[in-house]
Amino acid sequence: MAETTSNENLFVARPADVATLRAHFDAAVAGEGRTVVIQGPVGGGKRALVGELLRNVGDTDALIWRANLIEEEDGLRTLLRLYATLYTPLYRDPALRGRVELILNAQLPKHPKRVQEWYKAFIEALRKGGPKEGEQNFQVTLPRDNPVLGLVEIVKGIAYKMPVVMDIQTVQSAQSVGVHAAFEALLDAAPKLHLLQILSTEVVDDTSRGWMPSPLIDMLERRAGAYHSLVPAPWGAEEVSAYLASKGLQGDAANIARIVNGRPGYVAELADILNDSGKLGDDLSTVSLYDLAPKAVDEDELDDDAEGKDGRRVAKASDVDDIAFRGALLGRAFPSNLVADIGGYDRESMDDLLDAANGLFEELQFSKPMGTWVYQFKRASWREAALEHGKAREDYKEVAKQTALFLERFLAPRGYEFLIKTARTYAEAGEPVRAAIMRSMALSADRPEIWAMTNDLLRYFKDIQWPDAMRRTVWMNLMDRMASQGDVNQAEALYNEISAWAEANNDKALKAWLRFAGSRLDFRRQDYYRSRDRAREAVTLYEELGDRVKPAEIRNHLALIELSDGKADEARKLVDEALRTGQIDTPEGRRVLPTVAANAEYIRGLLEKRERKFKEAAEHFRLSNEIAGNTGQAPLALESGLNYGECLLAAGDLSKAADILQRVHGIAQALGNQPRQRAASALVGQAHAGLRQFEAALTWAKATLSLTKALKYEQLVAIDTFNVGLFTLLGDKPTEALTLFKEARAAANLQQDLVFTKELLYNTGVAALRVGERRTAREAFTTMLPAARQSKDWAKMVGAYQSLANLSAAEGDKSNAVKLLGEALKVADNNNMKDERRAIKKRIEELGG
Repeated sequence: MAETTSNENLFVARPADVATLRAHFDAAVAGEGRTVVIQGPVGGGKRALVGELLRNVGDTDALIWRANLIEEEDGLRTLLRLYATLYTPLYRDPALRGRVELILNAQLPKHPKRVQEWYKAFIEALRKGGPKEGEQNFQVTLPRDNPVLGLVEIVKGIAYKMPVVMDIQTVQSAQSVGVHAAFEALLDAAPKLHLLQILSTEVVDDTSRGWMPSPLIDMLERRAGAYHSLVPAPWGAEEVSAYLASKGLQGDAANIARIVNGRPGYVAELADILNDSGKLGDDLSTVSLYDLAPKAVDEDELDDDAEGKDGRRVAKASDVDDIAFRGALLGRAFPSNLVADIGGYDRESMDDLLDAANGLFEELQFSKPMGTWVYQFKRASWREAALEHGKAREDYKEVAKQTALFLERFLAPRGYEFLIKTARTYAEAGEPVRAAIMRSMALSADRPEIWAMTNDLLRYFKDIQWPDAMRRTVWMNLMDRMASQGDVNQAEALYNEISAWAEANNDKALKAWLRFAGSRLDFRRQDYYRSRDRAREAVTLYEELGDRVKPAEIRNHLALIELSDGKADEARKLVDEALRTGQIDTPEGRRVLPTVAANAEYIRGLLEKRERKFKEAAEHFRLSNEIAGNTGQAPLALESGLNYGECLLAAGDLSKAADILQRVHGIAQALGNQPRQRAASALVGQAHAGLRQFEAALTWAKATLSLTKALKYEQLVAIDTFNVGLFTLLGDKPTEALTLFKEARAAANLQQDLVFTKELLYNTGVAALRVGERRTAREAFTTMLPAARQSKDWAKMVGAYQSLANLSAAEGDKSNAVKLLGEALKVADNNNMKDERRAIKKRIEELGG
């Protein structure tokens, strides 16, 4: 039966649930703000329920702010999303925008300067930041001084005078303490405002506790009396019948509800599927959602003669159920190569099968960082169907755990966006401990600036009883970042603040951690004496607490201190002790904790590298990289990988070095670590140059220069410009090379680095000779001679004298040419350069000298 009614009359929620929300809205309009937490499964109708409320109050003069959070986005990107979705309705409605401006401007005099600046920045963004005519996108402008705290105060300011509905969907996706602290600050303020804060989340149960953000779960439990809970019941036959009737349809309502477990979001899609296929009126009592999925495979697109590579099996039509389940575990979209690797399928045949099953899957895009095609289920329902069908398998948890292991090993190190997907897969596979570890990693992976903003927010709203666990989490993550890269003076002030709190609360564990953080801060200052003392104090405190593993981690740190202080033997002893003490019991017996093992191998690599034992160093760095990469230690995996490639390069294994360093470059790019990306690209260029692959070397050198400029590494611009010029020269383009060498010289400090000066000037002379700029060549060779002498590069000295002699001879000044060759002969004689000596003598004879 065809659809006969408009979407305005569509049944999307129970009237009782809408009425409950409406009562909370009316209270907010009256100045008694509320926070409502809606819990329900994916597809449970949470967004539609709120949408129905908003449709029914559309004539109320209120600001409607709706945001859908995404698990791939860290705290800063979530903050940008929140601001963007707050700006959007104001940009669309000039009258509403004008009213908000008036409300905030009227309140300026009664607020302190900080709040005034947040208001002013927001108003300025409203006036100037809107999308251009005919466009949808716009630039989001954040207040400079703590946009997390600023957002809370701006919303409070608006809701002080006018109703605001704040609808935040999928709030469980935000793994950011700062974001959830902002929501709690608004929860605390809401009763005195015209604010209805709606936080929609999946159901909190024993499984979801393993992957959901701990600050959200903590807030829901700790502040249970401060918000109103709404848990919409699953739809049954009555609600499905009402939905179908609202579309002018009839069908087996009870079984439609059963097939999708009463989830309204999937009822709508299933009704369309059944109606389109003419099955809406059929008896559905024995039908499952997976029965309706289009699993047919066009076998003409499959290669019957294909053979699996590397011992893998070829993906066939009979494997579509298995492949759909494995793909569904990864999400609606999934990388084909990863599904192939997890399931032991040949990669090429996997792509062929996914293309052949084009009713179920569709090709989405090619991922360059991952080197694979990304596919997706054509409908969200098909992914749910594959998951539901797969959960009936006897090996469901085993396959889910295997998938989580692959995610942790191969995707989690690539960046933040894969951590929660991995945590959720572990949790649903019955591995809560691993899930909690991945969730903790996601929480800690938030941007450094967000931790500082959150600390400021906790201080600002001092009347809120923030839990001690939250304070510790914020302090430890903030201090950790400041100890490694922040402002030293600010870090010391923070250290003293945390130390005072730890003493007052007799928090011995925090004291121990803080001593270790202080030691790392002193290490950055190169105050090795104080760094050593604080580290030893931390070891003592941890041992008193009965912690056997943390002291091993600190002993590795002590080894770095001793290595930096020139005490290699002491460093080796400490690494050995760290490996001996940093062991845990596992089902396979005693094993060194991966964090300890990876760091120990890294330090051993540094020790060997210092002694120029590059092959031995490379092996240690390889092990460190492997352990760190397999256990989610992305920063260490990146650092050890970079050193691994550098040592291979120094050892002369150029081809392998190029391969490893290109992978490191990809990881650094995925992690957004531009300094390490630049270092890797520079080394890749050197490796290709050593292999005489000058076009490839030039490509990487250009990439290095681009990153150098983006990072504003002014002191490296000359060097990187020279490298681009050198590879251009070696690629037989001397005119372009000479221009680049001149640019490098203009940017360089020729008095600072004699080796670089010598190389730059010598190659400038070579390029100038090749294009016929004799005057430039003579000046370059003459100027480089003192640098070559001081750096003891006798070959370059001899070459420069010979080139200068040839220039004089070409101009008819044979006397000067012979004199210059005589200087070259002296250098060759003094440094036992027999071949050069013979060539110089022969040239002198040719000139009649």
